[in-house]
Amino acid sequence: MRPRKYILHVPRGYDGSKALPLVFVLHGGGGTGFNAKKLEKELKVDKKRVYAAGFSNGGFMTHRLAADLPELLAGVAVVEGAITVSSDGGKTFGTLGRSHGPIPIMMIHGKSDDAIKYHGGQIWAFFKAHPGK
Repeated sequence: MRPRKYILHVPRGYDGSKALPLVFVLHGGGGTGFNAKKLEKELKVDKKRVYAAGFSNGGFMTHRLAADLPELLAGVAVVEGAITVSSDGGKTFGTLGRSHGPIPIMMIHGKSDDAIKYHGGQIWAFFKAHPGK
């Protein structure tokens, strides 16, 4: 597995004495990510204020985190990441099973997105990258 890279912003003047919220943003395709647990060891994180946000492919993953781990997150925000309903309990890639609990969520999705259609349908970016599927 290749090393994960991320950009970390810590507020100016942070001295580690006060627990701060953690917001991690998951990117679209073509990059790497990070391990939030690693940051919790390095920084003093307020575990009641951990948020996830995602764009495109990162939005799909953010929906998945919200459904699977609502007890660990204070809320999520998704930009241009569709949500689908699974007919097999969430085993199929890109679909969600039943949520494990309530979670605040903000969703932003434009009607002009050609890759991830507002009204659903085939995901253009995935099928262009994986012909024949």
